[in-house]
Amino acid sequence: MLTEWLYLKAWAELEGLGFAGLAARAYAAVDFALWDLKGKAAGLPLHRLLGGYRTKLKAVVSDTATPALGARQAIKESRAALDRGAAGVQVEIGTADPELDAERVRQLREGVPDGAWFEASACGRYDFSTAAWLGEVGAEELGLDGYSDPLRPDDLTGLGRLIERLDVGLAVGALYDRPDDFVRLLDRGGISAVRIDPLRLGGLTPARKVALAAELRQVAVYPVRLPEVGAHLAAGVVYGRMCEYVDWFAELFAGGPQFEVGQLVVPDEPGLGLTVRDEVASRHRV
Repeated sequence: MLTEWLYLKAWAELEGLGFAGLAARAYAAVDFALWDLKGKAAGLPLHRLLGGYRTKLKAVVSDTATPALGARQAIKESRAALDRGAAGVQVEIGTADPELDAERVRQLREGVPDGAWFEASACGRYDFSTAAWLGEVGAEELGLDGYSDPLRPDDLTGLGRLIERLDVGLAVGALYDRPDDFVRLLDRGGISAVRIDPLRLGGLTPARKVALAAELRQVAVYPVRLPEVGAHLAAGVVYGRMCEYVDWFAELFAGGPQFEVGQLVVPDEPGLGLTVRDEVASRHRV
């Protein structure tokens, strides 16, 4: 199946209008379906087609500690996710008041059990001085294990200064729209992990290119959201030991990655290993 050729054709046809953005997200659904069909035709789960380096991952839950939730509710939902088998929690920050962000991280840190991976994501919302301050407080006082996307995606100069200044590992890339953005990021060096959003990039085809580029530089691969796809990508490459987890589509699909004894197990059925629940899908058809 010509997934590579079809992706490049779509990119070439739509680049004049701007492939990055809505067009890429729309094509991502096509690309995911093509890879699913490719796996089913081969009788193999997708992670095996991508390299098959592992079947279990550490998953960091990223939708239980967003700014929309108060600290008490966020702690409750984060602990529930950890009880189900998540390895850690990502706290979303990046509001207009960094001191409130730091206080919220502190409350979550006190409410999350010791031993769980604990990271913060600023979603590209900070300027350099704010990102540096929060990173220093996070490393020295709040027990952060990781710090994700603290700056605008185009601020590689600021990122370099943060890398030199902070003692906490930086994971970057969730806001990048194009594979060549990641090439510049990886050539800059110094990050702990590259965060890949297959939906934003336009599918698994470009996401796989980025993952392989990261491997050449021995940088960890950390897929963003959509664990139904991201778990296969992470499990298929050498440095993909973690993935982000949300349960947004748990009701819609049977199958997919499942928690087991503290790890996220990638499905072994052909393709993505998903089956649509028709009774749920029928409620959303237009």
